[in-house]
Amino acid sequence: YRKSCTIPPCYWCIRHSGRSTIMEKSLKDMNEALASVLALVVAPVEYPPPSRPNPLQQDATDLNDLQEQMEAFFVQAKKLETQILSQDVDHTGENRVQVEAEIQALEHELNDKNDLIDKYSEVIRGWEGKFKRLDSKMSVS
Repeated sequence: YRKSCTIPPCYWCIRHSGRSTIMEKSLKDMNEALASVLALVVAPVEYPPPSRPNPLQQDATDLNDLQEQMEAFFVQAKKLETQILSQDVDHTGENRVQVEAEIQALEHELNDKNDLIDKYSEVIRGWEGKFKRLDSKMSVS
């Protein structure tokens, strides 16, 4: 990935990591399966309409074809979903390590700042003591 990449990775990172070709192929297969389903649902217009010797038998055949094509579509959709979920799991592990490292860095920075606050508080208390002594000396004289 590029250093300027966001989490989740940008399109450029996915495109150049090699994973996009697998996902693009799955997406293409899913689109083809959907197109085959739509071809049955929204059939091309034919003139004159084809004659059906036995309309009930033809409807049953159309329904079986439609079910097979819908199954193919959902198989492709499920493959794509599992690929996306597996990528999310991979990124979750990477993200967790990055977040833990960032938390440790922030805790270290917070400890450093707390140490500085303690040191400056001591310096301020010292100056306050000096000013009180000077004030008491000036009020006595």
